[in-house]
Amino acid sequence: EGGDENKKGTEEDELLAFPLDRVVWLPQLDAEQYQAMLTHGDAMIDPFPFGGGVTTLEGLGVCLPVVTAPSLQTVPALAAGMVESLTVPWTLRKRLVAANADDLVKKTVALLTDRALNTKVRRELCDSFSRPPKKKKRAIGGVFNDTQSIKEWQNVLARLARSADLR
Repeated sequence: EGGDENKKGTEEDELLAFPLDRVVWLPQLDAEQYQAMLTHGDAMIDPFPFGGGVTTLEGLGVCLPVVTAPSLQTVPALAAGMVESLTVPWTLRKRLVAANADDLVKKTVALLTDRALNTKVRRELCDSFSRPPKKKKRAIGGVFNDTQSIKEWQNVLARLARSADLR
């Protein structure tokens, strides 16, 4: 028991020592302000227990590294699936998908403190938009321009129209 109390005290001490002046709460932003804020960010943390969804795509769309911890999510495959769909080396994907909260902190701190790493990750993200997807794998650029998804939706909607006689 004593060990747990010491650990808890240490965690509380860490929280109290956190430089709160580095946390900035922003008012609601218009689309242009939000886009500018994203492009100036160093990293994005996928929130939990509810993930970022569209916000994750917006971050990836401006080559912003997004770190996610699927085990902490209510919809674990959402952001992790987006990251896994990147046509980047698996070592880069491993830098963005965390196993737990401690790993999320570790990966985020690495992106925030290691300029060379951050630059490399951002470059790989940007390059992935023009890289063709591997066999049966969609590129993140494909998330935004995914002709396979469009065809799948056309098929679903056509079947719906036929079965409901909506033509």
